Amino acid sequence: MLLPELYRKQSATPQTVATPTFSPAEGTFTEAQNVTISCETEGATIHYTTDGTTPDAQSNEYSSAITVSETTTIKAIAIKDGVSSEVASATYTIEIPKTMTSIAI
Repeated sequence: MLLPELYRKQSATPQTVATPTFSPAEGTFTEAQNVTISCETEGATIHYTTDGTTPDAQSNEYSSAITVSETTTIKAIAIKDGVSSEVASATYTIEIPKTMTSIAI
């Protein structure tokens, strides 16, 4: 009877946590982007940074889309039951076209 119980306890902890994904995918854009982060591991908590540092459990917890209005690299991890995913990273380059102002002479 001890073995089935031991097996249940071990299987309750995930062996791996899926790496977070970003939407839209990284790239160059001509306007600000609202970036969402998701993870296929049910119940995982996503933590992220926007300053280039590697995220950990104390980093910002993801709860809603991140507005990116200037070139930014977002890094994210997912954590469940003390197990962390690989770090995901996406760079969003924002190149807003300059508008020309005409001057009447």
